[in-house]
Amino acid sequence: MRNLGENQGFTAIGQTVQFQYHFKPKEIGYAWISYYSPGRYQNTLTATAKDPTTVPPTLDYTISSEIRYRQISLGWKHFFKGWYDSEEPFNIYGSAGFGILFSKITNTYSQPIDSTVYMIPAKAAAGSDEARRLTFDLALGTEIRLGAGIYFYTDVRTWLQASSTPSPYYYDNRTPQVIMLNGGLRVLFD
Repeated sequence: MRNLGENQGFTAIGQTVQFQYHFKPKEIGYAWISYYSPGRYQNTLTATAKDPTTVPPTLDYTISSEIRYRQISLGWKHFFKGWYDSEEPFNIYGSAGFGILFSKITNTYSQPIDSTVYMIPAKAAAGSDEARRLTFDLALGTEIRLGAGIYFYTDVRTWLQASSTPSPYYYDNRTPQVIMLNGGLRVLFD
């Protein structure tokens, strides 16, 4: 996964466990659970003194942040080429769904800042928080048939923010802004 958010860029690895039910040869319902390693990034901000006689008048500090994502998604998968148990050499599919994204964010300041003396920018408060957001999930992928009922898949996914509960712990409240490259095996059970 690559988070593309301005000032919140990071890369993380993860795992998805996916269950699919085949309604028709080309139409599949899915449910998945995904979880990812922590993503880390840093930003430098400046706190400004409230009183002009304060020395120093500005104070630069670094915010070290860590975000960990977990997600549950339900949706629909459609095969554009092939079908769920196709014997063709490869299939092409797309999927769309809705999910709940669980985020845990922790921010650590490089030095303590006295908020009675300095105005701290309203970005990435010190401490930690857990946030939930709704997502609209999109994917486009291919499958290669390896054998009877076993397929290797690779797809590109993204989560589009479908709700926007603000959190003072995010540097940018447009989170998530991710793109994911996924690969794995799909095994059919009759």
